[in-house]
Amino acid sequence: MLRLNRDVLLYILRISDIHTVVSVSGVNKLLHGIAQTKQLWIFLARDLCARCMMDRPIELLETLPDEQLIAEVKRAVAGPQTWSRTQDTSPTISRQISLPIKRDKNARASSLFLPGERHILYYRWCVEGDSPRTEMSCYDVYHRRRMWDFVQLGHVRAVTCDFYTQGKGVLCLMTRDAVTLLEVCMSSTDIPCEVFHFTLPGFMPDAEIRISGDHLAWEANDQRADVPRTVILVNWRLRKFVSFRAPCTQTTVDLFPGHMLVAYPTPIESSAAKFQLITIASLAITVWEFLTTFDDRKPRELGSVPFSEFSVAGNDGPGDPERRVKISLNPSRLHDATYELSLLVADAQHPGAPPRTIFARIRKSLGAVFGIAAQHKNDPGKMYNKTVSRYHITLPESDGPSGIPSVRLLSVDQHTAPYRVVDWFRYGFYCEGLPPRHETTECHRRRLVCLYRAKDAKGGVLTQPLVIPLFPEEAYIQPGTVRVADAGAVMAQGVRELFVSYYL
Repeated sequence: MLRLNRDVLLYILRISDIHTVVSVSGVNKLLHGIAQTKQLWIFLARDLCARCMMDRPIELLETLPDEQLIAEVKRAVAGPQTWSRTQDTSPTISRQISLPIKRDKNARASSLFLPGERHILYYRWCVEGDSPRTEMSCYDVYHRRRMWDFVQLGHVRAVTCDFYTQGKGVLCLMTRDAVTLLEVCMSSTDIPCEVFHFTLPGFMPDAEIRISGDHLAWEANDQRADVPRTVILVNWRLRKFVSFRAPCTQTTVDLFPGHMLVAYPTPIESSAAKFQLITIASLAITVWEFLTTFDDRKPRELGSVPFSEFSVAGNDGPGDPERRVKISLNPSRLHDATYELSLLVADAQHPGAPPRTIFARIRKSLGAVFGIAAQHKNDPGKMYNKTVSRYHITLPESDGPSGIPSVRLLSVDQHTAPYRVVDWFRYGFYCEGLPPRHETTECHRRRLVCLYRAKDAKGGVLTQPLVIPLFPEEAYIQPGTVRVADAGAVMAQGVRELFVSYYL
């Protein structure tokens, strides 16, 4: 390889992923020099911008000096350098941005990062007469401007998106009784146009919806006695669906190209939570039905379709009746055709503090007398053993029914944190100083987000949390609105402003 022309070597690195470029740069002096070429890193930055994985426009990145350009790309794919597990000082803020938002006292609101952390979707619920609706606005954070506004009938309960390239993609909205897809372009101010709408007949989903390519998926727990908890998979272009009976009541699902992932806690007597990978192309044509015949009362058994099953690493202890499993599945910014999977398994432990209310204390006393396990769902003293297992899922080379993704375990982290989790999948965040809505707002003066450097499964040393500064002290932050992005951007929602912080 070293005998090849320098231009040929540069071309090979251009068609490689960032992990390969960084690895090759450490081989020898020649490859290191080629891997540090600005032309190469501009090409890598363009590729990340096209896949909506950069929080700055390519026009700006191309004008940066070589070292600063490389640092920006590495931050986008690996997170801020000042968030290292070995870092003991407070992280360095590179820039902070505030965006004015429309807000009134009687309207609930929420916000989320769109892929790449360059855009934010802000939406608020309001009622006009007897008709509920959701008013949405998209903001360009870098240019500090509002891109477009859109009004959706009904209160949007779940939002997700799937972007193809150059900021074009589909925004998926789920209300109480309908699913709507909007085609959006983040590089223009054009109003989104509706490309799919389906009214759910008497169906009331209670979980987030997922989208990947032509497919939608969600899990739903209907309150009707004759309807079991189901997993719904929809091909929205063909307007067909298939429903599965969920393995248990705490099942969660996610999608990635051509495949569906189903994770669930096993029964109490079992030893570990599990997750299954289902290749959508392996589903027989006969199991798909048209949406016009949608019926959730006859779900198919998951065991009736081919799948690969894995035990979640790191939770080999006895099962817990309150065990919860959460999924985070995102495309890898370092590796091509690879997804980063994180599974959070939370097992309830004995309360670390006495219940605050007299009713909770009575329940606890009665439970001790009659041998009944007391339920403290809102007990702030309850502790949870949290296990975060991280995997790489590599897509198969073939897209047919025989193509099975490969799964590789990367790490296992375990910790017990009595704080409300903000984001857990990449950095192990928990929030301190942002109380639930029923507590006094005086606690808002302590606005901290901590990076939990947890011990691993082999018993590594547990370090102190790393305190990450958020926003000016005078800014009022709404409870439960802190969002943390893959690249290390932190967003919080104020009364009339959105605050965004980026770190070195």
